[in-house]
Amino acid sequence: MAVTLVLVRHGQAERKKLGQTDIERQLTPDGLRALRSAFPTTFSMVEVTEQTELWVSPALRARQTAEVANETLRIPAERQLECRELFDQDEAEFLGLVAASAADTIVTVGHIPFMNRLCEYLSGQPVAFDTGGVAAIRVDDPREAMHPSSHCPGRLLWFVQGPEV
Repeated sequence: MAVTLVLVRHGQAERKKLGQTDIERQLTPDGLRALRSAFPTTFSMVEVTEQTELWVSPALRARQTAEVANETLRIPAERQLECRELFDQDEAEFLGLVAASAADTIVTVGHIPFMNRLCEYLSGQPVAFDTGGVAAIRVDDPREAMHPSSHCPGRLLWFVQGPEV
């Protein structure tokens, strides 16, 4: 079954503070404002169905970004999943989860360089996500995407660079 992957890089995050782990970093106030301004337009391009899911890195900044995106998307809590593979940046494990999913659209909120690599691998298009950048990629057969010999198993539908902060 075909799937649309919506890849989202988290918004502008604060610098790591002494004693703080990377997973605890949160969005800056300006970063949050920029997402709230840009995301309603960006996410109006995503068709949400009964099978749409929201997968989010466990990092605080990614969870905050997902919350802002979901103000437009309105994906119910039972279809929102924490996805450690987005934080760990494990493409093989992530693509295995995509292939096993029954979702028709998966909105993912994660980090670079993972989003850059995944977008280029799936679509053949080199994309450099700024904070808050979003790309939609259609993958006709997610199982095919799992094979290392696959070359561009999807196509880039659209890309919106992140908002200026």
